[in-house]
Amino acid sequence: MVGKKYCYINIVSSSKTQLESNILRSEVKVDCLSLWLVNKTAHIDVVDVGGGKIYSYSYPYVYAVSFNGKVTVNNNSPRSVPLTLRLTGNCLNPRVIIRQNGVDIQTLRLIIDERENPTIVICSKPTNQYIRRYTADGEDDYYDKQDFSYDNFLFLPPGESEIFFDPGVREEATCEIDFKEEYIAH
Repeated sequence: MVGKKYCYINIVSSSKTQLESNILRSEVKVDCLSLWLVNKTAHIDVVDVGGGKIYSYSYPYVYAVSFNGKVTVNNNSPRSVPLTLRLTGNCLNPRVIIRQNGVDIQTLRLIIDERENPTIVICSKPTNQYIRRYTADGEDDYYDKQDFSYDNFLFLPPGESEIFFDPGVREEATCEIDFKEEYIAH
């Protein structure tokens, strides 16, 4: 795979530097602390596409109570990787669903009614799982706003997946998705 890869390391030891043929030579021993990582992102814009029936009179039935959007992403690493989600905009009990081959694999749902255009960050990294709400007034812990009947901390499985975002309202919103593919290398 072409692109920038990185890993976390510890420097175990380094030898004294010596000058040989006008070049500084040194030996550094490192311990690799992580697999090789590749940063990836995806973005879902939720907007009104203007489709559907148009009536010349007032019609009492509403076909959709919210806008929604989806994006297709690939996880080329051999194992599931944690997602970090940033939901921006007003929302009512928003959901994020990961689907593979039309089957729902994992679902996140928050029990909230937001009208201040916040940014809600859901971090699924096992060593630092959190749900936080950010507004102009500051930061709030939203861990207790989860619908505990769902997974909530999402891990992207290997292969091609579709990520579906439903903010629960008929307003524009976004869902930004970050993850790190992990590779084994020598």
